[in-house]
Amino acid sequence: MRHIINFIGISPYKETVLLALTQLLPHFVLFRLENLSPEQEADEWRKTWIASLEADACILYSDGNSEHLSLLLDRLWRAPGTNIFTLDMAELEEDDLTSSFSINKVLKELLPADF
Repeated sequence: MRHIINFIGISPYKETVLLALTQLLPHFVLFRLENLSPEQEADEWRKTWIASLEADACILYSDGNSEHLSLLLDRLWRAPGTNIFTLDMAELEEDDLTSSFSINKVLKELLPADF
């Protein structure tokens, strides 16, 4: 089973949450797709799609605004044995994200048990 976390959003806490997520799931490979020019974007998403297919567990981090994101996720869903979980920073804004302890608690509650 391939596990993918689609981590999207813009927030002052995004780096803190991303750090906690990578510490909680150290076996997950992190792919960051941000601040790309239009020329770079298509090529980077293609590379990420190929790398995601090769990884057993990965985190795809982006701001969530790219048209390539939906194409990438659609292609990954079609791969047999792929489980994708979306973690949107907009959904976490109501939670306490000021300490590592509270962030870890929120992440453990949100993430599927088999991740």
